Amino acid sequence: MYPEIEIELMLSDRLANLAEEGLDIAVRISNRHDQALSTRFLTHSRTVICAAPSYLNQLGMPKIPIDLTKHNCLRYTSAEHGHDWVLRDADGKAHRVPIKGSLSCNNGDALVAAAVAGTGLVLQPYFLVADELADGRLVQLLSSYKTKQFSVQLVTIPTARPRADIAKLSDFLFEAMRPAKY
Repeated sequence: MYPEIEIELMLSDRLANLAEEGLDIAVRISNRHDQALSTRFLTHSRTVICAAPSYLNQLGMPKIPIDLTKHNCLRYTSAEHGHDWVLRDADGKAHRVPIKGSLSCNNGDALVAAAVAGTGLVLQPYFLVADELADGRLVQLLSSYKTKQFSVQLVTIPTARPRADIAKLSDFLFEAMRPAKY
């Protein structure tokens, strides 16, 4: 759409410091709000617990949250509560479950790949597992319980004079993600 705009894309699961790293804009999946940055809400991203059918065939399907303690849970190390998964029942009651597993990683894509390979259960944003759920490589678990939801937001450093290229990218991402069910 805008061939004159040049993009250098950097991918990371860590919270980058825009000013220190010379970044113009970032997409953050977080519930944190940095008062020093301009923030534009894009959408929400829910998380889901899932596993490969091969794993479930061997170790069974968890029926209630406490059953997670009997499973190999793949931990996302950048999560606020990486050693616990919190699920809410239909009444809104929180069930905090201490989890253990053979793999901890700071990258969701790597954890999803491990889950697809049958290594264990994974709790990740829906957008990271949507294709695997759709084609049956992963199965959603404990779907009657709600897990954490995050805001997907664009953040920029406030400037006296807005840049047209940043504004166009911001508008494009806003329109592209607005109807999404992540």
